[in-house]
This record gives sequence, C-alpha cells and structure tokens, in this order.
Amino acid sequence: MRDFEAKHAPQYASKFPQEPVSRPAHIPTTILVNSQPYPVYYDWRYGGYGYWDGPVWRAYEVMRDAVMLNALMNRHSYSVYDGGGYGPRVHVHSSSGGFFAGLLCLLVLVVIVVVVVRRSS
Repeated sequence: MRDFEAKHAPQYASKFPQEPVSRPAHIPTTILVNSQPYPVYYDWRYGGYGYWDGPVWRAYEVMRDAVMLNALMNRHSYSVYDGGGYGPRVHVHSSSGGFFAGLLCLLVLVVIVVVVVRRSS
C-alpha cells in the first residue's frame, strides 16, 4: 500500500482551493466510519472534502478509505496477493495443461447433464 500511496496519492487529492465544478470520481458521497454513514461534502472553510463527526470536521482521505482505496488500487493493477497484503498484480502465463484441464471439466459437466436429463425423462 505504501508503494501505491507514494506513486498515486497526488492524483487523488481531497483538498482544493475552491470547490471543483464536479465532484472528483474518487470522492464518495458517503463514507462508513465505525458502521455509521456520514455524508462527504466540500466545505470551503476547510478547503476540501470531508465530513462532520459530531462537532469535529474530518478531512476525507482516500488513502484511509478501505473501500475506495481497494477500488483505486485495483484500477492501477494492484491486488491482494497470497501473503495477505497488497502488491502489483503479476500476470502469469499458464501452460496448455490448464486448457486441457478446463476441457476435461467441461466434458464431465456435459456427461452429468446428459445423464440427469435422461433419468428425468
């Protein structure tokens, strides 16, 4: 996640000197915090998007929003890897053995469907 943040955080800002004409796609209309929904909106006094948590203004940070961060990381070819963390998506080329295994599974499925149809007739 640090790699993603270092490379992409600047393009997903939530602070702006004035309200953008249209809401940036990476700024949601609501955010869940401790299972509570909060509306996210632009507040000129704080110069950016955020939400009110009781009497406290909280700036919206896309890098701290797990839902949006996951979507953005996926868009930039990052994904969860087997080690339980995030990393750049690696493309693995499979051999023809995968093709034949898939073909065998399809053949078995067709045989099962034929047997079930014949028994029910």
